[in-house]
Amino acid sequence: MEVTWADHKKHRNAVIRDEGQWVGLFDENAEHIMVLPSLLSMDAPETTNVPVSFRATVVVRTPTGEIDPLVDELFADGVSAAQADSEGRLRLALKATRFVVVARPGILRAYRITHVVVSGDGNVPPGQMEIHGTDMLMELNRHIAWTAPTTVSGKFTRFTRDWEGPEHVGVMFSRPRDLQDVKMITTADGVTLGDGKGAEETIRYAIARSLETGWKASGLPGVVADPPIVVDPAGSGLRSPEVLVRMTDDKLLDTVAPAAARAGVRISARLWLPGDPAVGGLKLSAPKIVVRVEQMQEVK
Repeated sequence: MEVTWADHKKHRNAVIRDEGQWVGLFDENAEHIMVLPSLLSMDAPETTNVPVSFRATVVVRTPTGEIDPLVDELFADGVSAAQADSEGRLRLALKATRFVVVARPGILRAYRITHVVVSGDGNVPPGQMEIHGTDMLMELNRHIAWTAPTTVSGKFTRFTRDWEGPEHVGVMFSRPRDLQDVKMITTADGVTLGDGKGAEETIRYAIARSLETGWKASGLPGVVADPPIVVDPAGSGLRSPEVLVRMTDDKLLDTVAPAAARAGVRISARLWLPGDPAVGGLKLSAPKIVVRVEQMQEVK
């Protein structure tokens, strides 16, 4: 029987009521895979404007020797590629995107798993697994602060020749490459946004425009039409100081965070799941990362 999001939320709420929290594993589309096994420890923080790291240790082998399915999902297929440290622990970076979702009363936080660490040498089933990850705010640094978004077409051209090297020598790529002509403004200061507008509006615009440009640059119509990260268009309603943001084709969060900190603006990013309160101005029906930009205290 198919489990609906309504059923999923009822289950999460029941576990939260009985145990205080619910912790699950989600796939690259933020669809639920499984509930995590028993936790020995967990650090799942959240801060303003600064990405944070997630770490949890879970029990993956029962006293009778049974191995939790989490091992197959996150680790087993990559044992041969894992590297053992001086203590015999194996560290493996994931190939498929996976998220840990932590739900507590009134709070839902998600973290992208970066790698896992298990004890053993690969021949003995692990007993514990350390899961490491980063919060949703870090997802903004997977995008860049575009200086010339209007030049991005999303159209790729296949190239077979490497144009580097001697002019009259045709060096061929070992594999054809699909390349896109993307222009960047190379002046020292890049492009400056602001021009008399409040910090909240300027930073929200910078993030939304850069994300939209990134989706377009992907060349994937489905991603452009239904992106995994959206920006809440609603503002705080508070007066916000003027600020200038220099777009330099660098990491997006690193670009806007200093201006946000100076202006007292909070940038947050959280996973929205069907059944959560609606976000004004957005029509959400599937899991999304929702970015919010909010002035924390009105400027007099």
